[in-house]
Amino acid sequence: MSGAQKLRRTEALMAEQDGDSTSGERTLAEKLNYLFSMVTPENKEREYSVREAAARMRELGTDMSPSHLSELRRGIKTNPTMRVLQGLADFFQVPVTYFFNDGAVADEVAAELELRVAMRDAAVRDVAFRITGLPEQHRAAIYRLLTGVVHEYGDAGAGHAQSEHVESPADGTDTDQATERNGD
Repeated sequence: MSGAQKLRRTEALMAEQDGDSTSGERTLAEKLNYLFSMVTPENKEREYSVREAAARMRELGTDMSPSHLSELRRGIKTNPTMRVLQGLADFFQVPVTYFFNDGAVADEVAAELELRVAMRDAAVRDVAFRITGLPEQHRAAIYRLLTGVVHEYGDAGAGHAQSEHVESPADGTDTDQATERNGD
């Protein structure tokens, strides 16, 4: 499964979960399931199993059984200790505050994870590495070209492209950019 496919699946899962949540805040189980869907074993296109995740957490210093982790993912256990939350944060490489209902932290984590997913794609990495050595004006030109292509063709099914006026990060010039509609 490609990074874009995984992201679409995760967004759909999160949209479903949004409908189930009465307060608008995600439960611990929803947050864990999102992390499992986004953070994969190195060079693998699948989620960590609870056994793999628990074993890795033990390697990192947090005593976690697969059954306890499974219960957290299913929402059976809902009040883990701070030690367990810190172990989960260490395993997923996110701030422990992600597990508290702070929308700003959750948004930052989601953006970082989306970047990680995108960077798994060899073509995306290749383009990123190739443009890093270019002068700023050339990077800005490539940025405008890419945003124009995304605006015209969308993201090949990854969502519905929507035009949004933004500033080019490379040189501060204004441009139209297509963005994913993510239910915000």
